[in-house]
Amino acid sequence: MDNENEFEFLDKTYQAKEVELSNGCKGCGIWTSSNGCLANLLAEETFPNCDPSYRSDERNVIFVEKHP
Repeated sequence: MDNENEFEFLDKTYQAKEVELSNGCKGCGIWTSSNGCLANLLAEETFPNCDPSYRSDERNVIFVEKHP
């Protein structure tokens, strides 16, 4: 993944937003209440990591839709 802070999915742009680890996935744009995290569901899609252990900047993030 070239950019761990921004990506496009279904014609929308998402950007990383740093949150406290205790926040969990609350507010994440790729989390669905019925199926959980789309990153775990859609093997054919590539999403940046949100877990600080797997990010180069070591931040805990969720992904929110970017608005102009």
